[in-house]
Amino acid sequence: HHNLFQKVSKNPLLLPEGIAINPSSVSADKLAKMAWEIMEPEYNLKLDSLVERFEQARANGKGSDDYKEVAVAAVEGRVDTLLVEADRIIPVRITNLVTGNTQKKDLINPKVDDLLDDMGELVIKMGGQLMVLPTGKMPSETGLAAIFRY
Repeated sequence: HHNLFQKVSKNPLLLPEGIAINPSSVSADKLAKMAWEIMEPEYNLKLDSLVERFEQARANGKGSDDYKEVAVAAVEGRVDTLLVEADRIIPVRITNLVTGNTQKKDLINPKVDDLLDDMGELVIKMGGQLMVLPTGKMPSETGLAAIFRY
């Protein structure tokens, strides 16, 4: 059925390679492993492309990994894409949604999120994209990298 589906589908995101087995004939773990074998190269290409876009944007003054600069840009709606490091916590929060000013906070307080979480939510709210990258793929040491719209 996969070949027929490939022929009739108009989905531009459909990959040419598929899993040509009955999914009920293998465990969910095995199926996930088979899917990841197909998706991992695509995922790595996307991450590499985003990192390259960030490096180019930063070189042209349209990208930054400085959290204060990125906070201001996020508040202004100028962040097109925000890359954040997986499992990284920055104990800072945005305190002024007009200026993007930040303040160090005690994460023991359950009402306090970390900066990456706050900025991710803000970027999405302002129509930007958020991508979480593994530590080894991050193009910066700060835990975040932003590509600005302008």
